[in-house]
Amino acid sequence: SDRPVFVATNWVYSISEKISISAQWFYGSGKPLTLPEQKYFDETYRKVLFDYSSINSQRMKPIHRLDAGVNLSKKKPKGTRTWNFSIVNLYNRMNPYYYSIGFGKDRETGNYYVKSEQQSFFFITPSLSYRFVFD
Repeated sequence: SDRPVFVATNWVYSISEKISISAQWFYGSGKPLTLPEQKYFDETYRKVLFDYSSINSQRMKPIHRLDAGVNLSKKKPKGTRTWNFSIVNLYNRMNPYYYSIGFGKDRETGNYYVKSEQQSFFFITPSLSYRFVFD
């Protein structure tokens, strides 16, 4: 994909033999995108058509998010158990997933125009997991 900048960082810090914390931060410049610039009604085919000026002439907004977690480990007779508590997208950034096309109407002129609306997924998400590794 055409994404000129993508940065990912990962930090892990062991507080003790039993407790470690981690954080990951991601940043990516916006992906290219082609959106219609105007619409018109074709009388011959009786349907709405869109006018696209050029391919990939616009970009989505940049994405970034912070994930953080803590691991609580304990040695057991047959192995090591680890509980992980995490939060994905810690600051709840509404990163663009796709754009939907809609129409607006200029109140002064009464003309319609094409508008895009950003759709986002992957909101702040807590997570709990358990892992057991046998010796």
